[in-house]
Amino acid sequence: LIQENDKKVVAVGEFGLDYDRLHFSPKGIQKKYFEKQLELPKITKRPMFLHCRNAYADFFEILKRHHDQLYGGVVHSFTGTKEEAKLFTDLGYFIGINGCSLKTQENIDAMCSIPTEFLMIETG
Repeated sequence: LIQENDKKVVAVGEFGLDYDRLHFSPKGIQKKYFEKQLELPKITKRPMFLHCRNAYADFFEILKRHHDQLYGGVVHSFTGTKEEAKLFTDLGYFIGINGCSLKTQENIDAMCSIPTEFLMIETG
């Protein structure tokens, strides 16, 4: 829930890509339906709650292609690299971190590179 000018604005999602779960759904199917799911924030004009696991190149390419029609959001439980974090923050997306985001030194270095104005701390 995000406060905006005394109005409550609810994000839509969670949706995205998860290439660590290809045994449940192959890449092609995930990409097809992620694109379809992006119609919801376009219609509702709401920010998104996004999931990306081990799919950053495809995820970013799809978001960038639709960027002018979307309303931002948060890439939650982020486990990507510094470079991947910068791609998303350059588009205006917040980065959500939690315990999964801090498992390796590379993860920690990536989290430390995120500007504080784009950083969201998740619990759970």
